[in-house]
Amino acid sequence: TKDLLKIYFAVFNALFASAFSITMLFPFLPFMVEFLLPQIDVSSVGKYAGMIASAMFLGRFFGSYFWGVLSDIWGRKPVLIISELLVGIATLAFGFSINFPMAIATRFAVGITNGIIVNIKAVLSETSTRKNQAVGYSVLSSAIGA
Repeated sequence: TKDLLKIYFAVFNALFASAFSITMLFPFLPFMVEFLLPQIDVSSVGKYAGMIASAMFLGRFFGSYFWGVLSDIWGRKPVLIISELLVGIATLAFGFSINFPMAIATRFAVGITNGIIVNIKAVLSETSTRKNQAVGYSVLSSAIGA
């Protein structure tokens, strides 16, 4: 009830921050590629932008299992806090990328430190009952799609 609303609010905020760190680069990524690789042909910008964007998902593929195991050992809350901080630091480092390999590496770091979604799904499954399960999982969908 009141505690569940606090949990849903925290879940929504964590997921929204995670979704923001994933998607915030798409509007400026082609311009960033042109800045980082001025010698490439304009028709190749999309390929290099795709490499930067997909590096995060590759990192998340490798990091999710680690974060899930760690949250089983340490608990959900500490792992979510640590993951949020590391994602913030990695995202900030991405913003200061001075070359293409650094941009790839920092986006990979954003992904590998992003243990948010795997932990949020566990939090929702542990705190939801049959009665409020639909509300809990709609928080997941609305935060990612917001």
